[in-house]
Amino acid sequence: MPHRQKVFGAALVFVGVVQATRIKALLGRPLLRTLGDLSFSIYLVHWPVIFGVVPMLLQRMTPTLGAATAPAIAVVVGVPVTLLVAKGFSYVDRAAIAASRGIRRAL
Repeated sequence: MPHRQKVFGAALVFVGVVQATRIKALLGRPLLRTLGDLSFSIYLVHWPVIFGVVPMLLQRMTPTLGAATAPAIAVVVGVPVTLLVAKGFSYVDRAAIAASRGIRRAL
């Protein structure tokens, strides 16, 4: 049962991170906490950005900037776009969670 090894390994990593004060301090930094807060939203929106915005940028920029420069610029633009869209979606996500809690209390 190879999946048990993965679960056991993940548990060991989790315990190691929880016990390591330097890692806890690093993960507690504001930038990483913000990324953690946005992680679910990033997970949801990165796919449309990667397969929607980035190809559009590549298609428009490659003829003028070339095949070497256009992908780099597309990535440099794609990452902030992903973060901005994720930030916007996080408000929708929080509202949905609050609404679901209200529905649960009403039941």
